[in-house]
Amino acid sequence: MLRRFTSLGRPIDWAYPSNRQIVLLSGSFLLASLVFQVLWRGQVDFWTALWGAGWVFATWALGRELDPDRPANAFWAAFAVGLGLLVRMADWSVQGVLTGMLVTGVLMLAARVTARTSGCRTTYLDQFVLAVSPAVAAWLCGSSLWPLALPVALALAFDAYRDKNRRQFVLGLILALGGGLLAWLLGGSRPPEVGLIGSLVVLGVVGLGFRAREPALSPADNGQPLEPHRVTWARVVGIVGALVGIALIGFSPFMAVGWMGLFMLFRRSRAS
Repeated sequence: MLRRFTSLGRPIDWAYPSNRQIVLLSGSFLLASLVFQVLWRGQVDFWTALWGAGWVFATWALGRELDPDRPANAFWAAFAVGLGLLVRMADWSVQGVLTGMLVTGVLMLAARVTARTSGCRTTYLDQFVLAVSPAVAAWLCGSSLWPLALPVALALAFDAYRDKNRRQFVLGLILALGGGLLAWLLGGSRPPEVGLIGSLVVLGVVGLGFRAREPALSPADNGQPLEPHRVTWARVVGIVGALVGIALIGFSPFMAVGWMGLFMLFRRSRAS
């Protein structure tokens, strides 16, 4: 019923071991973070621990969009993020952890539209939701997240281009521009960081140089075969988003561990 209106929803299917594993991992991280807070800080910040568990889950969700054939890679990427968060617990702040979860969530939606792992065509509602997601994230965490409009625009543009839908192409770019402007207004108008400027320079080289096209053998949620070209471009969106995310959140040690976990997804398949 939900698929008639949106392609963004992918429910947890308990029949798949990978889905059960991520629920267990996220729950274990939540409990471990609460225990560690008591031992190290002498107090408990439940919301920070909850956003951290959400960040772990969002990383897994992003990972299964980028590498639908190997769910184990998504699991280990999520594990890397959780481990990095626990190791650097002294640096935790509610805003920082919430920002990490929201940035990863926005990138997950962009990758989902690009890879079309739900199997459903993108609707105008999907375009609107994805375009305003950076603004909603900026409002929730109070950070300047307008650069996220870049991977969002890439996702919307590629999706409409593959469908040869000029109307959605133009509308998607307009919505992405408006969403980025709204995120800039809601999150603050501070100038871009040096890291962001460097990321914008590098992302073009990375995006053009990425040529690993592996066959996507796993079916979409509706049983239809995935398009390898879409999965490849979802990875390009993920790389661009990772560079922007590092610039937004900062390149602290635990962030380095977390994003390195995501790049594990891009290893080539062994020859069959």
